[in-house]
Amino acid sequence: MAPGAYKLVAQAKSVAPSVIDPGKKQDMLLASNIAADAIEDLLYSATGASSAVGKQEFDEASEQFQDVMADLDPAQMFAHNGRMEALPGQTKDGAMDLLNTAVQSGTGNATKALVGAAKTNPDQLGPGAKDVASSVRQVMTSEKALVGSTNNRTTQKAILGGARELANASEAKVSCAHSISKQPS
Repeated sequence: MAPGAYKLVAQAKSVAPSVIDPGKKQDMLLASNIAADAIEDLLYSATGASSAVGKQEFDEASEQFQDVMADLDPAQMFAHNGRMEALPGQTKDGAMDLLNTAVQSGTGNATKALVGAAKTNPDQLGPGAKDVASSVRQVMTSEKALVGSTNNRTTQKAILGGARELANASEAKVSCAHSISKQPS
């Protein structure tokens, strides 16, 4: 049931950017977030909190990666068609500052903490996985802001391609950490 439900949420999030009416677009995104939370709560209550160390955090991290990919797909389509637009008031310098902050303070530290937990404290892998996914989300949001403030399609596509590579590599690390957490001590 869950994979199909998550696909529905991802589809709603991928379609939302193409909705012209800002109110309807916001309603669609809000409804998809509410649905994702409800699915997560349902799965959590069905499986029980004690089924695996950090299971809830790994599930949340997985959902965040699915959301990142669902947001990247339409952004790449808009960049390919030359329809990416800057957020009101967003400048290229401001977007670069956001991206630098997200990369320096988030992604590197979260990944190092995840790798460190894998070596020394496997019980902390779940929270570490969630931190990595959250950091990737922040970087991706910053990269989308940068893309919107850049007019060159080639540059836009390259930035979004880098965002996808980061998301895929980070998701692979989280997947490995999840495998490690399932191993008997």
